[in-house]
Amino acid sequence: MIRESVRQYTQGIIIASKKDRVEHMEPFATEKRAQKLMIWMKSWHENNYFMDSSIEKIDFGPIRIDKEKATVTTQERWRWRYIQIVTKEVSQPWTQSDYAMQYNLVKIGPRWKVDDAKILSEKETPLLKVKK
Repeated sequence: MIRESVRQYTQGIIIASKKDRVEHMEPFATEKRAQKLMIWMKSWHENNYFMDSSIEKIDFGPIRIDKEKATVTTQERWRWRYIQIVTKEVSQPWTQSDYAMQYNLVKIGPRWKVDDAKILSEKETPLLKVKK
């Protein structure tokens, strides 16, 4: 259940950033986390950009559960770029990012929701060839 919540959260970021609809995150993130995401996404959109991205892999480390709270670490590989909203011009070409992440989740009703996400390490690699 926790792994699925994190997977849904990462996919939710992709959809919410393209559609400028942070409310899409409501089933996967606490209100506090959704507000942080909204600020992050709005900063791109106010500058007329959106993030086009995909998550290529996610590997889970141990999950620690303490009553209604849980922590999990992941190794993730993302591919992303920034596109100008009006002209559709690519302003940041495809980049691969490898992240070590830590997610803190809380159980709200029957669902686990992401309450915080921290980047533990990050490695970015520009991709010379544009993948379609």
